[in-house]
Amino acid sequence: MARRKGAIRVAWKVYRLRPSLAVVPAVGLLCLLAAVGVLLLAAQGICRTVADGHGLSVRQLWLAAAFYPLFTTVSVCFRAALLKAVDGVLRREPLPLRAVFAATARRLPVYALWGLVAPAVDLLEGLLGAQGVGLVLEALLDFSWWTISYFMLPVLVVEGLGPVAAGRRSIRLSLPALGERVAGAFLLQLLTLVLVVLPGIVALIYGAESGSTAVLLLSLGLAVGWGVLVTVLLTTVNGAFRMVLYHRALRALPAGPKAEPLQAGAAPLPA
Repeated sequence: MARRKGAIRVAWKVYRLRPSLAVVPAVGLLCLLAAVGVLLLAAQGICRTVADGHGLSVRQLWLAAAFYPLFTTVSVCFRAALLKAVDGVLRREPLPLRAVFAATARRLPVYALWGLVAPAVDLLEGLLGAQGVGLVLEALLDFSWWTISYFMLPVLVVEGLGPVAAGRRSIRLSLPALGERVAGAFLLQLLTLVLVVLPGIVALIYGAESGSTAVLLLSLGLAVGWGVLVTVLLTTVNGAFRMVLYHRALRALPAGPKAEPLQAGAAPLPA
């Protein structure tokens, strides 16, 4: 039996086969930056209102309360589009990016609903932390949620189930290859630290120590540009990694009526 390739290597191969996949997270990042810009403009008005000693209006309260769910919803929608595009490559039926975005738009209410779940879970974890549950228990709850919801978005994208059925399906798929999933997630986080955070710190230190404003601004611009490029690349590989593990988890399901024949038969890229 041929030795199975690591999921990270297959994910990288997916990206090399279709580099245009990086367009999806790039557009998503631009949308998120635009949302941050709108927030900063709104925050100026809110800060001036508070500084003047006036209460916030209903519109300002709604704007402040709605930003985080809006941010997570936009992020979920573009991650769903990336998973849809990767799934087409894995099935050897690559879709044009226009078709990928169109398919994502048709499922927008479902993705928006899932995007609201993350703030709710974060709020619940914050409330539990405020009640003194302890860092260990809070970290355990966070890891448990990450484990059982890891395949929620791939199930919503590929199988077209509703949120409740997709949640049950994600839990059923969560145990196979848990070690590979944790190792891959750790490796991607380590790459982010090495390729994005550390070069940014070095560039800022160099610019600050130079004593020149021009050098400082140039260093900052290079650090931001490099960070954006590498972040888009790693986000693309991370989406491909998740979809590869999803396909493998489908293959690991026992044969039976609950297995999805169409999905279980989807084969990842050949070695």
